[in-house]
Formats: sequence, C-alpha cells, structure tokens
Amino acid sequence: MRKVKAFFTGKGIKTSGGMMAYVGRPGDGLTGFCFTNPDDCERFRKLVAFAAGLFDELIFDDLFIFDCRCELCQKAKGDPGAGRNTVCR
Repeated sequence: MRKVKAFFTGKGIKTSGGMMAYVGRPGDGLTGFCFTNPDDCERFRKLVAFAAGLFDELIFDDLFIFDCRCELCQKAKGDPGAGRNTVCR
C-alpha cells in the first residue's frame, strides 16, 4: 500500500484511503460487517487505524453498513414492531 501511494504521490496525485465495512465468513458470501460483534469492531478499528496511518483522508463505502442480521444485531435492534429504526450499536 505504501508503494502504491508513493507511486501516485510521486506523480503529483493526491491520494486518499478507501474502505468498505465487509467481512467474509465461510458460507456467508458477501456479508456486511457486524458492529455489534466485539471481534468485528476490534478488527475494523485496527484496519481504520492502519489506513489512517497512511492517508490524511479516509473514504468509507457504507454499502453494507446496516446489513448485518446476526443474532447479536437482532437482539441489539430490539423489537421491530416497536416502531424504532435502530441499527447495531
């Protein structure tokens, strides 16, 4: 990543970091990141910290940010009939 950034910076092109919150799990296919799962949150924190160490600007693609339907998220969201449109965390 540093070499790619250096290549573009050397040509006068400003670079930014970009990421999508996505976790691939066996059998899941394309699955959104789970912001209720402590392990996923820690992994995401580490990835963001790494990218922030390389770039002054980060761009987040939120395509799957609210897509998790795991048991932890269902519990965190509460009763869908309560009229709340909550997300994990």
